[in-house]
Amino acid sequence: MAKKGEIVKPFQCSCGQTNSKMFTGKMKSTCKKCHSKDIGRRLIEAREKAIEYKGGKCEHCGYNKYRGALEFHHRDPTQKDPTGLRAYKLSRLFAEVDKCILLCANCHREEHGKLRLGSVAEPGLMHLT
Repeated sequence: MAKKGEIVKPFQCSCGQTNSKMFTGKMKSTCKKCHSKDIGRRLIEAREKAIEYKGGKCEHCGYNKYRGALEFHHRDPTQKDPTGLRAYKLSRLFAEVDKCILLCANCHREEHGKLRLGSVAEPGLMHLT
């Protein structure tokens, strides 16, 4: 709180936002829009590091053309962390990624198909090899 006679400089985000109702976070130094962009950027960077950590390609077929098509498959679904792969600390993220295999989207769907067919055979589905 400002003392009597002290000039208070209004908050200003790097984007130019000065409306205090639009600020978020503990220090109230970033507007909500920039804060969301920053979190999104950090999640993308963490995902890239996790993909590199797992070898950067599908562990079944070797696909590595488009990183957006690479997905993490938990070997044991009961061991999943509820926050999933959205952990901010890299040590926690890598601990979760160690429970996974890196698969392309097609191999990942096939893997889940095998799991479904292994427990209950669904009519109309082909058996996957």
